[in-house]
Amino acid sequence: MTQNGNLKRKVRARAARTGESYTSALSHIRKKPTDEPAGKSLRLAVAQTSVCLDPRDAAAFRANGAETRHLMRQASKAGARLIHFPEGTLCFPSKRLLSEIGPREIGAADWSRYQWEVLCEELEETRKHAKKLKLWTVFGAPIG
Repeated sequence: MTQNGNLKRKVRARAARTGESYTSALSHIRKKPTDEPAGKSLRLAVAQTSVCLDPRDAAAFRANGAETRHLMRQASKAGARLIHFPEGTLCFPSKRLLSEIGPREIGAADWSRYQWEVLCEELEETRKHAKKLKLWTVFGAPIG
């Protein structure tokens, strides 16, 4: 009997099950996991922040930015290497609040009502935070 009798049993069982020769079954069983390229894994986090509909509300932008960075920290602690947020994470402006005509009717958008400076500040803070955490961060935001 060989030193590893269990190996012979495994080889014979595989050969019987697959129809391979004993030598072929043996080569498959002896194959080390390092012989094949290991698939790289990526832990992905998906998150949702509170919805801010008023593009004029700087405090809501900042609150959503803080909430975004908090969720990024949680994802990083859980081992995520990428986090995905939905479009409008910092602000998903209401069509009516951006309307030139006013909030009662929908017209062409007046983007001068949007808090562009605050958005840029929050995007920069989020970028810095992502770099610090080494966490790819994806979300949609308008750029002015």
